[in-house]
Amino acid sequence: MVVPIYNEAGKAIAGWKVISKQTGQVLGFIKAGTTFGGYLTAGAGTVIDAIDLANGNISVGRFSYHTVGTAASIVVGASSGGVGAVVGVALMLGEMAYDMWNNTIFPAMSTAMPTGNWSGFRGFR
Repeated sequence: MVVPIYNEAGKAIAGWKVISKQTGQVLGFIKAGTTFGGYLTAGAGTVIDAIDLANGNISVGRFSYHTVGTAASIVVGASSGGVGAVVGVALMLGEMAYDMWNNTIFPAMSTAMPTGNWSGFRGFR
């Protein structure tokens, strides 16, 4: 389909080709497939986390954080589209920051602070 472009006199001087109806339908099918795939992988991730919890590989707190984060991403994504992915990425970055604090920053500070000996402190790596 071509949408005409008119000059000031009202004469068609060019045309703008727009996406056809068939292309729009194909894009709709792709969106539906990726949406379904997102829900499927979210569910699989929760099942994998439950198995890890049962095997003692993750704590109850981390399992809860993952499950609530997955649910929040699904709810926000279902209500407002791509914002659900933003929520998921924000929660993932929050978990990474938490891990960095507990595994690197806090242990380095806690060994240097009681003694007052900061000479061995090598910063936050």
